[in-house]
Amino acid sequence: MMEQPYLIPPTKSIEPPVLDERTFHRDMKLLLRHRQWGFNVPAEDIDFIEYDNRKAIALVEYKRAYDLASCHPNLDANLEALIDLGNKASLPVFCTFYKSLRWYRVFPLNKFAKDKGPPDGILSEHKYVDFLYWLRGRQMPDHIRERLW
Repeated sequence: MMEQPYLIPPTKSIEPPVLDERTFHRDMKLLLRHRQWGFNVPAEDIDFIEYDNRKAIALVEYKRAYDLASCHPNLDANLEALIDLGNKASLPVFCTFYKSLRWYRVFPLNKFAKDKGPPDGILSEHKYVDFLYWLRGRQMPDHIRERLW
């Protein structure tokens, strides 16, 4: 396995462990196969359904960006479908741009997200993760805070 220097080594925690991703390769095969089914069968994978206590609390589309200061979501068919889903489910929908997993910029994409008032501007990983805890009505634990940029 290739070492990834940007990852922070795990520390002991009283929380249950977060399971490793197990389906990426299978999901990629399905994604590629689905594209062969034709133009009139569009689909989009949902990046993240943020949830708490088994209840969805937000939909988040993540996009990598090289210049966070000038990025802005392009409301293509995929994002419009995600916004429609969020509206039907009364869930906030965010588009979050990230750079090198250290810096984030959050854009609210529907009324529910705008009502949550995500922080403006470019956020450190610490501030972004704090926002994710806040969406859940929770405080970030110290042992998580200590791992973040």
